[in-house]
Amino acid sequence: MTRVIVVGAGAAGILAAIKAAENGARVLLLEKMAMPGRKLMITGKGRCNITNACDMRDMIPMIPGNGKFLFGAFHTFTNRDIMELLEENGLPVKVERGGRVFPRSDRALDVVDTLKKILRKKKVELRTNTRVRNLVLEGGRVTGVVTGDGRTLAADAVVASFLVGPEGKVVGLEASPVLYWAVSQGLKTYAIDDPDITASLRRIQPRLGKAEELLPTFPADSFDVVYFDPMFRKPVGNSASMQPLRPASYHKPLDPSMIREALRLAPRVVVKERDEDLLRSLGAREIQGGKYSKLRYGIIRREEGDQ
Repeated sequence: MTRVIVVGAGAAGILAAIKAAENGARVLLLEKMAMPGRKLMITGKGRCNITNACDMRDMIPMIPGNGKFLFGAFHTFTNRDIMELLEENGLPVKVERGGRVFPRSDRALDVVDTLKKILRKKKVELRTNTRVRNLVLEGGRVTGVVTGDGRTLAADAVVASFLVGPEGKVVGLEASPVLYWAVSQGLKTYAIDDPDITASLRRIQPRLGKAEELLPTFPADSFDVVYFDPMFRKPVGNSASMQPLRPASYHKPLDPSMIREALRLAPRVVVKERDEDLLRSLGAREIQGGKYSKLRYGIIRREEGDQ
């Protein structure tokens, strides 16, 4: 049986654990706090605004930033699905003004308790007060996690929203001086309620320069993954958030030489693009992407890039 570790028992982590268990995996859900779903307890002023009952086509524009990125996820597990999941497990919900969905009891704790009940039903093991310090990497694969007390927990797959740990390193290269300055200031000063995420932002090391010039300065095998997020060659015309930034951006396209240099630094390279033919021309044999999203992620592995 496949063993899956999910890091973080917030709403997303709980649902990921439930779905993994439904697909036949043996699931361990780790949470650093004393109880799961802590942030659910404060949403909707303690009532838990679960979702919105509007049509999915109307929900996408409500999402800040690039809401279309979530189009595929929302159609895989819809607002109706979460409402039905809770009601099928004994928690009636109601729809209020503006389509907002709350538990009929008006108690966020009831939502958390219902999700915990589903975890038990699906035989998900929940461990609280368990902080994850780092991932275990073997041969370019994630094979487990290291907890705060130094224990290693093995797994066939790990689900985590962010995790390189205090000993990890994330270096961000930006060729545009304007964007480099904006991102650098944000990484230094932006703070949110979760101190771990804020600390993670501070550990990101921004560097000003072109990838084709900076990548050769790093020693071989400096990273586990190199991720390219270039400006699309075919712009998304209706992306209002990107229009002001496009003139200040660096537009030189990726080429195979840059991919080869990245493979010198890491066993795996990921490229974000919209054009599958372009990704294949760069050497991607594996391409991931949502059914409803135009975004694609090309994955190039060192053994493939060397052929």
